[in-house]
Amino acid sequence: MQNPPTPNPPMPNPPTSHHCPPMSAPEAGPRAPTPVISPPVAQPLIAPQPITSSPVAQPLITPPLITPPPRRPIGALLSTALAAAALLAIAPAPAATPLANLVAEDAPVVILVDSIPDLIKKWNASPLAKTWNDPEVREFFAPLKADMKASGAEDWLKQHFGHDAGELLSFARGGALLAVTDASNWWMAALSGTIPVLAVVELGDDAAKLEELLNSKAFQEKTRLLRESERYAGATLHTDRYGGEESRLARHRLVWTISEGSLYASPSRDLVAGALDAARAGGATNPFGKSERYLRMKERARDAQALLAMNLKTIVPVLDTLLKAQASNPSTQLARMFDLANLTSILGLDALEDFCAGARIADDWSEVTTSLTYAKADGLLRLLAVAGEGPFAQPGFLAADSLGAVSMRFNFPAVYDALLEIIRAACPLGHTMLESHLAAFNQNIGIDLRRDLIGVLGDDLFVIQRKPTEPGASPGAIDTAFVFPLKDGRLFEATLDTLRKATGLDSARVMSAREYLGATIHTLEPAARPGKQLTLSYAIQNRHFIIGTVSAVESILQGMADRQDSIWRKPDIIDSLADVPGDAIGYSFTDMPKLMEIYFEAIVEAANAANARNPEKPRTFGPKPTAAALEKYWGGIVGYNQRDATGVYGKNRVYHKR
Repeated sequence: MQNPPTPNPPMPNPPTSHHCPPMSAPEAGPRAPTPVISPPVAQPLIAPQPITSSPVAQPLITPPLITPPPRRPIGALLSTALAAAALLAIAPAPAATPLANLVAEDAPVVILVDSIPDLIKKWNASPLAKTWNDPEVREFFAPLKADMKASGAEDWLKQHFGHDAGELLSFARGGALLAVTDASNWWMAALSGTIPVLAVVELGDDAAKLEELLNSKAFQEKTRLLRESERYAGATLHTDRYGGEESRLARHRLVWTISEGSLYASPSRDLVAGALDAARAGGATNPFGKSERYLRMKERARDAQALLAMNLKTIVPVLDTLLKAQASNPSTQLARMFDLANLTSILGLDALEDFCAGARIADDWSEVTTSLTYAKADGLLRLLAVAGEGPFAQPGFLAADSLGAVSMRFNFPAVYDALLEIIRAACPLGHTMLESHLAAFNQNIGIDLRRDLIGVLGDDLFVIQRKPTEPGASPGAIDTAFVFPLKDGRLFEATLDTLRKATGLDSARVMSAREYLGATIHTLEPAARPGKQLTLSYAIQNRHFIIGTVSAVESILQGMADRQDSIWRKPDIIDSLADVPGDAIGYSFTDMPKLMEIYFEAIVEAANAANARNPEKPRTFGPKPTAAALEKYWGGIVGYNQRDATGVYGKNRVYHKR
């Protein structure tokens, strides 16, 4: 229906809610924002106006006087009103601004949580949360919790906010954003207490509850709050300092507001104001959420419930500026040793682009995906690109009962050469001295370390971890062995024999030798070795160099003699390999139930060591949880790595027991 023209100016559209929904909600549909009908706000936003009273919903500007329209027939007015009502009823609610769009693409660090309630729900069903809440584990930590409660550390939030951490988190009904928005003044801002960090949390219907809490007299008295408030863009910005005038905390401020169902907070007033502007404008200029970087990260970390994104292209230049400033100072010792002015380029850091990590908790597993991308593999990045070509190997000598096992492509000679090149460019004087010492060493012994030792190592690296079986092993310790394939086993063994004789390690008092399953195990046993220190052993067998603790070396030799089951024959390992892509360059497995036992042993051992140093304030724990209690929740952890011309990528998955 078309209305006849009228002389009065048209009313602007009513402002709508800009509550930001989570990036994705796999188990629930998006919540439609609730329209808010309120007096029109003039655009663009005007300068802030100080206030002294509590927040009141009132317009920034008095609405302009409107000339009354000429009299019209009642029927025409009624038809116009009905038409307008019909249009409002069928018009879709405007799309809310996603949290990822509240900051610019060049933000150095962005952390996004899709849905805090969903993440908490999934977390409570995860193995770690179930382990923490297990009766035996709670009994183990009970003395420590009692000490914390006695010292007041556990009750600080309750005392000051009237709620513990879990209750405060329950106010969040949507997603969350935490971002460092500017790397250029990061360091100086940290010193002044105005570091450019922005936090946004979607509160939904609980916004009023949290606002009432933060504005309550009880909260302000408990925290000895110093507050200044002002109006900005229809919202009330509070600048809070805690602890009273004499407190060190009072030097640091927190600016916050609750607007359209979301909490905005930062040490910087400009960041809070800018985020409000971005929410109402549909996003910041060049928003992160619409960038190619973000879309690539989301594709790689598909369905991630939490995402960490680091823009290394904005962080590295800050480091480069600091290094160049040090290089121009002749009194700096580092400037005389290293080429600080070109160090970021020498190390290849200037080629870095992004680091991303995504986390997801599902019903049967939890996983973390990572990616590190770069423009070219120079400097230290060469170390990531020099691994041998092709998929990782699956040698049968990795034992099925290992706590952990790793198989990866790794070209040690290429890594050695790349490191020498970096040292040559970054520290010419140090490289000259190193080469001089190596040349003298080679000449005195009659070998070439690069050719006869390092150059003989193959393109793979294998690692196993086991629970110690050696008498006197410290509680919480882990036996480890590294295995390198050899291109020429005889040359490598002859070179090691020469080195032993030249360095005096062939003495029986220093290094013993014994036969084991057709191989000779050499064990370093210095006379002054403390009784509980693990020994270091090595052996050469089947063109492999094995080095590590003695029981781990023995385990590898048992596997080579086919005296034990291989890890690759375990049913859960076979199942996990089905999900590993064919171009993976590395694979790892960790037996978490067994490893959890060692973690608790390590906690007790560390406490005993601390008590020996400080017996006046001993730390005590309850009975150590049984293996059965720890095995109820955990499966294994499987990880793998991939690589291409632009980056390296990884995924680690923890399997749950249900």
